Amino acid sequence: MIISVRLTWSKMFSFEVTFIAGLFIFDQCLSTIVRDDYSSATGTVESLNNEVINIHSNSIDQEGEWPSENFPEKKKKEWTMPSFPDESHQHRFLFADRNDMFTVDVQCDDAKTNLTLDLQDLDISTICFTKTFLPHASVAPLLHEDLIPKTYFPPHMCMETSIEYPDPMITFGAHRPLWGRYGEYEYLPKQRWMHNLEHGAVVMLYHPCAHPLVVDQLRKLVTSCLRRHIITPYAHLPVERPLALYAWGKYLSMSVVDYDTVTKFIKQNALQGPEDIATDGKYDHLLLKGAEHVSYPSDSVICPPLPTFPRD
Repeated sequence: MIISVRLTWSKMFSFEVTFIAGLFIFDQCLSTIVRDDYSSATGTVESLNNEVINIHSNSIDQEGEWPSENFPEKKKKEWTMPSFPDESHQHRFLFADRNDMFTVDVQCDDAKTNLTLDLQDLDISTICFTKTFLPHASVAPLLHEDLIPKTYFPPHMCMETSIEYPDPMITFGAHRPLWGRYGEYEYLPKQRWMHNLEHGAVVMLYHPCAHPLVVDQLRKLVTSCLRRHIITPYAHLPVERPLALYAWGKYLSMSVVDYDTVTKFIKQNALQGPEDIATDGKYDHLLLKGAEHVSYPSDSVICPPLPTFPRD
């Protein structure tokens, strides 16, 4: 409805007032339409927040070859293999946990000495240099999968050789011969827990600035699901998803902790590494608390149901 204000002394003035009033009402109607559309779009986005975003990468080409950049253990010019007295020693070094799992080669890796090479991220991974990240329920969990050939076995690198990964979020690659003892750490280098992944472990990572309440939520779920777990801070997680669960070839990153999403990931991906070895590791530097048994033997039941007690 357009209101016309007429003044007898000026026809031109009457026309201007009528025109301005019409524009005002049109603008209000348009604003209402825009607000309704925005609310509808917001509701659609919120309805998708409970779904997990799936991403696949590192696909194999038609000939079955891997793109060279996807090999974190690919020997580069700066990587030099240690000198071995004979081929049998080299064989034991590369495949220690398949042929001589309980042998500790002091010259290669004893999990006690020459550790500083892998501890360069200790400070940035354990100290929050900014404000705490607040969790956002509007950020959907992200499921990433690296498609790894079944015939792929990562090599073991001695402590005198630096291991660098082309992608800080990659889920497979070269690692140290001795894996970490299961439990929670002040800091455990990726070069160690990558070996735990190979044995079927689930690794919980959290940014040092992640909110402590959501970190504790995820910690309680992981520790109640299986003994074969590692918990450690990791500064390379993005701000929007400062929590992550790793398994061999996969990771799930998140901003908030959803019980069903987390337990589903653990049940589907725990103990799925190329080597199902439940033996505890020998590396325990900066270990805060060793893992406890959840189901026996060897995590035979993943995420067992909580016990129920009869009511009086």
